[in-house]
Amino acid sequence: MTLFCVVFGVMSVSSIVQYIPDSASGHHAAVEVFRLIDQVSKIDATRPTGHIESIGDGNIEFKDVFFWYPHRPEVRVLKKLNFKIEKGQAVALVGFSGSGKSTVIQLLQRFYDPQAGCIQVGGQNLRDLNVAWWRKQVGMVGQEPVLFDVTLEENVRYGNQEATDEQVTDAARAANMDFVFAGNVKWADRVGLRGEKLSGGQKQRVAIARALLRRPQFMLLDEATSALDSTSERLVQLAMQEARVGKTTITVAHRLSTIQNSDKIFVMANGRVVESGTYTELINM
Repeated sequence: MTLFCVVFGVMSVSSIVQYIPDSASGHHAAVEVFRLIDQVSKIDATRPTGHIESIGDGNIEFKDVFFWYPHRPEVRVLKKLNFKIEKGQAVALVGFSGSGKSTVIQLLQRFYDPQAGCIQVGGQNLRDLNVAWWRKQVGMVGQEPVLFDVTLEENVRYGNQEATDEQVTDAARAANMDFVFAGNVKWADRVGLRGEKLSGGQKQRVAIARALLRRPQFMLLDEATSALDSTSERLVQLAMQEARVGKTTITVAHRLSTIQNSDKIFVMANGRVVESGTYTELINM
């Protein structure tokens, strides 16, 4: 009996031992998760601080902006970046990967603040504006739109939960969502996880409609057509042209077809603007 208990005990211990590495991994993961949960953001959109008012002339200006990501302080992403965008202009940022184009988009959404220099909107420092209010003035469409496994209409309405049915329809028409009006996809249809039931071009047009529903003063388009085929790109381009009307638009792109009609193109390299001008001016340099 004693021998049986010893053998049984050893077997039990040996079966437990194999889970010790998993337990240790789980502990380390939990520590990291709770560290992130307890972290206090320096840019808090829930705080009722900062100005809530009209944005003067609406011009955007980067003045001697230096920036590096907190987790990689040794890599200077922006190095004394200077440029100005006038209200209502359609501007494009072009350059090799790593030149700082998408970082500009992140700074304009105030996901980060520059370590030196300042970003002004209408003559005011962007830091002085209320974060939540400012973000409502900005519409954003990225390379891979974030869609949820709810209905198509709900995905569009995330841009403005208080929008009327007419406003939702108007935004969809402006975004060239012809697949809805043709009956191929219905408003009540669920789009699947990450919009898996829609094509790439359809997902982008949903994202544009969502952004337009916010009625933003500024539109940010970050590689919005880079993952699309030529047919889908043409349809999304039409939607983007409509989205630009009456707004200041900043487009990050690699394809010439996306930027040819821009009022001004800024060519970036090593965190700076090295050339600027219209498409024709740059081609003739």
